[in-house]
Amino acid sequence: MSIIFDEKSFYSSIELYDQIKINNEIPLEKVDFVLNTEGMNFLKKHLNHYGGTQFDKELYVKLLKKVLHEKNTNNFEESIILRSIKKGLDNTEFYINNFKKLNIKKITENAFQKAKLYLPFNEDKEEDIKLYLLYGIRGTAIILENEIAIDIVDDYLEENGEINEAAFIEMLAHELHHIFFQKFLTKQLKNTIDIKEKNKIQFIGELLSEGTATFYFTNPYRMNDLTKEVWGNNLNNFDNLFEEVKKVLEQVSNIETPIKEETWHLYDDNLIGYTVGYVMVKTIDETFGKEKVLECIKNHTNFFDFYNNAIIQK
Repeated sequence: MSIIFDEKSFYSSIELYDQIKINNEIPLEKVDFVLNTEGMNFLKKHLNHYGGTQFDKELYVKLLKKVLHEKNTNNFEESIILRSIKKGLDNTEFYINNFKKLNIKKITENAFQKAKLYLPFNEDKEEDIKLYLLYGIRGTAIILENEIAIDIVDDYLEENGEINEAAFIEMLAHELHHIFFQKFLTKQLKNTIDIKEKNKIQFIGELLSEGTATFYFTNPYRMNDLTKEVWGNNLNNFDNLFEEVKKVLEQVSNIETPIKEETWHLYDDNLIGYTVGYVMVKTIDETFGKEKVLECIKNHTNFFDFYNNAIIQK
């Protein structure tokens, strides 16, 4: 297995944003070029898969114009895409200079080895993974099947006025772990006939996957101020959020159709599923050790039992 790195979207977006800044207008031919890069095609596929958004030229130009002409940037706080475009437009020189300093080969190799430490199976023979570098459009990392995209303007990657290589490794390890975890989960689901049991396994698997990747790889306290505030509020309100997660688990375990929208609200900007999964993994790890977390990955139904036992021991 190898990680194939694609930087075309990054460079073409930098060129687009530089032209916009120089001319104070949007070059439509350049927009077409950016949208046809592999990385942006993956972004379009991802946005359509999760939520049905059709990210086409008309929408992209509309967003670019809004950022270009809007004077009150507070209006961007509710949209990570608008914030990312604004950050990208304002900082092309910073990001191009910092990207040139990064050792991508070292980052991908170290992230792969780091992800392997927290898997109970061997993934060396898996298919190749495509890694796209985006610029000023998504503001975070995204995955779908064997593809990953990371937007370099993600606040998580910056520290002391530069792109932090260790943070890049953490973020990539987080996403690689998701991919390997999902492949293992898919195999389990294929071997499960009962639809209710499938729903239960899928629900617990998603919760465990986010909790494991967040606890072992990406420090939630490196997030932007808005996200850190949500995270802190969630921790203070954890008991209620845990009950909400259990309620959704009971709901999806008793329906006769595959789950989809029923769990989306747990993984939106309110971070409910991320917080609950993180606390559960953290509690199991600190009480019983990493091996018990890996046992949960091998058999997801252990997750709530191990967590409840850890709470009793604490």
